[in-house]
Amino acid sequence: MTMNKLNIHLSKEEQQFSVFTFIASVIFMIAVFFFNNTHVISEQFYFPIYIIVGFICIAITTTISTQNGFIPPSKMSRRQLYISATFWTLSLLNLFRLLSYDGMPQFIVTHSIETSAWFWIIIQVLLASSLFVIYYSNDLVLITHKKWIIYSISTLVSVILFMSLSNWAVHFPKLYESNGGITPIHRLLTYIVCLFYFGTIVILHKRYRSVKMYSYLIIINALIMFILGQLLVTFSHYHHDLINLLGHIYFLIGTLFMLKGIYLTTIAGPMNQQRRVEKALYTNEKKLSVIVETIPSSIIIVNREGDLTFINPAFESLIGLKKEDILQKNVADPFWKISKLDGTPILSSQFIYEPILTTKTAIMNKHCFLERGDGHKLVLSVNAAPIFDDNHEITNIIYSLNDITAYWQAQNKINELAYYDELTHLPNRQLFINKVRQAIKNQILGKNIVILYINLDRFENVNHSLGHDIGDLFLQTIAKRLNSLTNDQISVAKVSAAFAVLIEGIQEKHADKYAQDILSTIQEPIVAKGFTFHITASIGIAIYPNHGTDVDTLIKNASTALYKAKEVGNTFKTFDQEMTKEAYEQIMIESELRNAIERNELTLHYQPQINVLSGEIVGVEALIRWVHPQRGYISPATFIPIAEKTGLIVPLGQWVLETTCQQLKKWHNKGFDTLKASVNLSMRQFFQHNLRDTVQQALNKSQLDPYFLELEVTESVTIDIDRALNVLDDLKKIGVQIAIDDFGTGYSSLSHIKNFPVDKLKIDKSFICDITNNPKDAAIVSSITTMAQQLNLKVIAEGVETEEQVRYLDKLRCHTIQGYYYSKPITAASFEDLLKPQVS
Repeated sequence: MTMNKLNIHLSKEEQQFSVFTFIASVIFMIAVFFFNNTHVISEQFYFPIYIIVGFICIAITTTISTQNGFIPPSKMSRRQLYISATFWTLSLLNLFRLLSYDGMPQFIVTHSIETSAWFWIIIQVLLASSLFVIYYSNDLVLITHKKWIIYSISTLVSVILFMSLSNWAVHFPKLYESNGGITPIHRLLTYIVCLFYFGTIVILHKRYRSVKMYSYLIIINALIMFILGQLLVTFSHYHHDLINLLGHIYFLIGTLFMLKGIYLTTIAGPMNQQRRVEKALYTNEKKLSVIVETIPSSIIIVNREGDLTFINPAFESLIGLKKEDILQKNVADPFWKISKLDGTPILSSQFIYEPILTTKTAIMNKHCFLERGDGHKLVLSVNAAPIFDDNHEITNIIYSLNDITAYWQAQNKINELAYYDELTHLPNRQLFINKVRQAIKNQILGKNIVILYINLDRFENVNHSLGHDIGDLFLQTIAKRLNSLTNDQISVAKVSAAFAVLIEGIQEKHADKYAQDILSTIQEPIVAKGFTFHITASIGIAIYPNHGTDVDTLIKNASTALYKAKEVGNTFKTFDQEMTKEAYEQIMIESELRNAIERNELTLHYQPQINVLSGEIVGVEALIRWVHPQRGYISPATFIPIAEKTGLIVPLGQWVLETTCQQLKKWHNKGFDTLKASVNLSMRQFFQHNLRDTVQQALNKSQLDPYFLELEVTESVTIDIDRALNVLDDLKKIGVQIAIDDFGTGYSSLSHIKNFPVDKLKIDKSFICDITNNPKDAAIVSSITTMAQQLNLKVIAEGVETEEQVRYLDKLRCHTIQGYYYSKPITAASFEDLLKPQVS
């Protein structure tokens, strides 16, 4: 495999390091294998070479110590100090070693091979262990007064070691055998030294891989030479043979590398760094100059007296004057006029100059108006900061001026949008809350504050049937009508899906009158798409302080009263505490209704539809019931309106439809094959885009003939005639029967009935309950039955409870009835018991 395939790329320094290590190792092996036993050098030749090598080492280690020692304390690190002190100690001990060598002039030290050898071992142990500890530890900033303490300690250590070895070296273990070879203790200490050197190499190599400092490679070269030198000494057989001398030469070469490595770290490195810093400063200065000259922000500098000493081109454009006309002017000069955002004039020196001189702190994002000499007015954002001298006295102030006129205008527009409804242009919720809060604060003793929450009845039907554009037109029309009622006491707002009215300073008894006037105003006809519409509203009323003493409570209670009013529609309700309990109850029912289907809490009851002439059951209406595991039976009148409002009526309706089809198919299979079933469709279900698919899916699952399924819709669907007609046509294409439920109470007219593809009219029970006593009800029922017969429509009366009602309906030729007279809604099993006699 080639080097390229291995993707190995060595730098020039790494290549030099590798070559040197290879050459040193080759020389080392040659020395060990070829000169191990044979080359003993005479004392006369060995001595001067040994001494020269030794003094060169002293010169090098002294240089290493001094080049670090002369670094100013403020720039010296702890590692540099310890390296300097270590090599200062080595220099002294090396000197003592040479003076102790046999053959040197007698000077203080006792001459002996053992003393010199112990000096050498101590030097190696001290150097190896110190370098390991120094490079293993993190480099920290030097505390200045420690420098000379460390040098003093290192000198003292050198003296102590010198005295100890001079007097007691003869008592230490022998380092050389009598035949001149080294002893095991000498060999052991040498190996320990090598281990320390090797550990330092590992540390430096790891650091080199992370920071790529060439000086680390040089020091590693030095440590390799120290190791090879030590190993050569262990292979020597006599203290003045060639291998021993080569070991000292290797040590000398190692010190040279150490000198270079430390020089690069402590002198050349900082010098190069300083050059790089100076170059970077010069480059940044040029960049800064270009930036200041080209940025759109206006930059000016003034001195302590307020004289302008520097301006950039952007400021010339901002102020509308040339540089030569501005420089040396004072900020207080009338070449510009500054005023606060409220229009209050102010001297420029007072606005942005004197405060900085006084506080010695910067100002940020301060806004003001600037009027130029030509009368043009701008909005500025001003930032300014002082420039200090060494005594922390302000010498200059630098300013950044930004034209934010467009932003300021846009922000004003945004603030306007934030407090007004976009569609109706009435104040929104936040502004309404602010007004209520202010009204509470300014309340007149003995007078009340009234909040009315107004919601249009069945307005969602308008959006669903007529479209949102018509719905928006309705809202805008109502907003204009309400806004026409405003005065100093009355404020109107659009709050989410409701309108809100704030009335200040009235007596509580007058609140109802205001509410009734608003209802009357809303009920006035609205013309859209060539049609005239009538819409009603519900109002919730909360009065301060009876129904709350803070804004949130008042609004919450007005909303609760509105919720109660909407149950009836076209009315108003004043808050009372019972409403809170009811509202909580409705919230709990809504939450539990969502899981009622999955928990099998819902069931269907079936109410028979009877042909009076034959007495037979000809149909059945499926009615949903809910038996809660804790609450027990919950009336449909309670949970159906909640389902309508929350949209849960759609999944509930689908469940009723599918369950009814499946049950009816079971009865057909048991022989009751002429029975029809009616299912109610809510307004929301009727206008679901996938209604046809939902009905078809229920029929397919149950394999029921569509003819036997009757879908009941209320007259309210005719509010959008075109859309309703399309939906009914789609359903008729499936083959199901269509009935108009609660006929006579809703929106439909005779023209609608004539055009709609319906099969049956279901007379509302409100006309049946008093049919025997009220001629008007009787007349209405008679008209409906007559019209239905002429249009070939079937008729059924619901809510029949007495025999008198049955006979009267029979006279009016309404022969199909449904009601408690025959049976209340019952379970499927009970209903099947009613069917069995018909089969038999």
